[in-house]
Amino acid sequence: MVELEKLSCCEMLESAASIPRVERGADIFPRRAVGPVSRERIERALRFVAAIVAEPGGEVYLPIFERLERELTDMDTKADALARARSIAAFNSKSSPSTRRGA
Repeated sequence: MVELEKLSCCEMLESAASIPRVERGADIFPRRAVGPVSRERIERALRFVAAIVAEPGGEVYLPIFERLERELTDMDTKADALARARSIAAFNSKSSPSTRRGA
């Protein structure tokens, strides 16, 4: 491997010219098949980004912090709605069998 500090500007440009170029819009990182993002992963990212935002000049990353907060709020909202729906469904199935489909 060539040490860049020892190269002249012309030598650096010649070295850079030999590097294969990536077409615009090409997918340079292979995509992994992932499932839903866990709450723990979002919370970990939120703590990480919070530390960056708290640093001088870090306010440029505030939109990422806010997005992570919204994702957590959305997760909670969906979990609460799902719990309410399951509670209502369980209550209906116990109290009135004639309201079930196909009955």
